Amino acid sequence: MNNWPKELVIDLSDNFSLKMPLTCIDSETDFYIYSFNLMGKAKYNTVLAELLSKALEGIVFDVIVCAESKSIALTQELCRIRDMEKYVVIRKSRKSYMADAVCAEIKSMTTEASQALWLDGEDAEYLKSRKILIFDDVISTGGTLDGLYSLLESYKSQITANACILTEDKRWEEYMGIPVISLGHLPLPGII
Repeated sequence: MNNWPKELVIDLSDNFSLKMPLTCIDSETDFYIYSFNLMGKAKYNTVLAELLSKALEGIVFDVIVCAESKSIALTQELCRIRDMEKYVVIRKSRKSYMADAVCAEIKSMTTEASQALWLDGEDAEYLKSRKILIFDDVISTGGTLDGLYSLLESYKSQITANACILTEDKRWEEYMGIPVISLGHLPLPGII
């Protein structure tokens, strides 16, 4: 028997809370997470982008890089708030329009098989010598960060910070010596 609540509530500000259901992601092993999904939640993305923008005060960056797909709407909102012209989305499959695309393999906790991350050649050129903020909705194992860092390492860009809404399991404060900025922390029930 476990003591994990069926729904977890995390207060991120005086008037905004996240509610996440306890969700089984592997029925063979009874592996559970608290499911955090921003897809289609326009109001959530707007409020979270405002909170994240405040948390990022003092962090210098020219461009935000995010992995598809749950982080895209929030990245768009953050760019709108900060009056940024462009952000770069790392894709999880190669698209026919991508010229000179580069790839890195990752392993994510919420996906069974390993995944590929793809950076379009035009976006790679844009990132050269820029100050980059890497954004993901949740940082858990660091697998996505590994892939993003691998893709970006040869472009002479400087990653100035990693940002997320929530860290999961481990309370990440830095990754490879670079700060992790988050709004909250999510426990990982795991096998229950």
